[in-house]
Amino acid sequence: MLQAAFGMVGGAISDEGELRGYVFARMVGEKEALPLFDLWFPASNPSEVLAVLVDAYDRIFAAGSITANGSTQSRLSMIAG
Repeated sequence: MLQAAFGMVGGAISDEGELRGYVFARMVGEKEALPLFDLWFPASNPSEVLAVLVDAYDRIFAAGSITANGSTQSRLSMIAG
């Protein structure tokens, strides 16, 4: 049985002057029109994604930081699982 591989990327982009965390995944070696998933991390406040993690149960997490009320906080969010 052949299993497909996919790559996950986490980072930050500038959206109208605010830093926004972004996570997406694509199949490796495939030419698909859309990614497997793409998510803002979190969508409401300035943020950045520092790592994308997969645990022993194949759950996918995004780890990063968010700025709320002028205070930077660590954040771990489960994306899938």
